[in-house]
Amino acid sequence: KVLKIICVSKYILNNLPIELQKKSEVIYPIINENNYISEIKNKKYIVFFNPISIKGINIVISLSKIFRNEKFIIYETWGHISESYKTIIKENENIEIRNKTNNFKEIFEDAKIYLLPSQCNEGFGRGIIEANINNIPVLASDIGGIREASGENQLLVHDYWQINEWKEKLKYLLDAENYKKYSEYASANYQRFLSMDGSEKLLAILKSKGNY
Repeated sequence: KVLKIICVSKYILNNLPIELQKKSEVIYPIINENNYISEIKNKKYIVFFNPISIKGINIVISLSKIFRNEKFIIYETWGHISESYKTIIKENENIEIRNKTNNFKEIFEDAKIYLLPSQCNEGFGRGIIEANINNIPVLASDIGGIREASGENQLLVHDYWQINEWKEKLKYLLDAENYKKYSEYASANYQRFLSMDGSEKLLAILKSKGNY
C-alpha cells in the first residue's frame, strides 16, 4: 500500500530492497538556516555531539589527550553521558560536558571545528550542514551517508576506528592556512546543499498522491 518512500540520502535508498528502490525518492533534510546562523564570536571550541560509543566518544577523548592545548565541548543529545565516561573526562581539563540544548545558534557561535567520528552507518550527517552554515569545517568518519553530506572537499577519515588518521587530520586542520581553506570549503558545501533543496520536489510528490 506504500505509494512513495522518501529517503534522506542516496545511501539509504541504495540499501533498500530493489523492489522498494523503484518507489523511492531522495530528498535531503530541509534545514531552516535562520535556526543555525550564529553571531561570530571567539571560535575556540572543537564540538562533538552525543557521547556514546557508536558515535565515537572514545575517539574524541583520545584526541583531547593528544591536543592538550585545544578546548573540546561535548553535548549530550540522546541521553546523559555514562558515569564511566564522566570519570574519564574529568581527568582531562580541556573537555567540557554540556546538557542537550535546542539553541544551535549558541552551540555554533564559539565552535571552530565539528567532529563527527561516528562508528556506525549514518544515514546522512545533518550536523555537517548545520555546522557548514556557519563556515565551520568538519572532520568526520567516511562511513554511511556522511560523504554525501560533506561533499568531496571536506576532511573525512577512512580508518575511522583508528586514532592515528584522526590525529594527523586534526593537526592539519588546526593549521591557520588550512583552517581558512576548509572554512571556505564548508561555506561552499552549504551552498551546494542549498542548490539541492527538495522542498518543491516534496510538495510535488505530496500533491500527486491523493492519499497523502
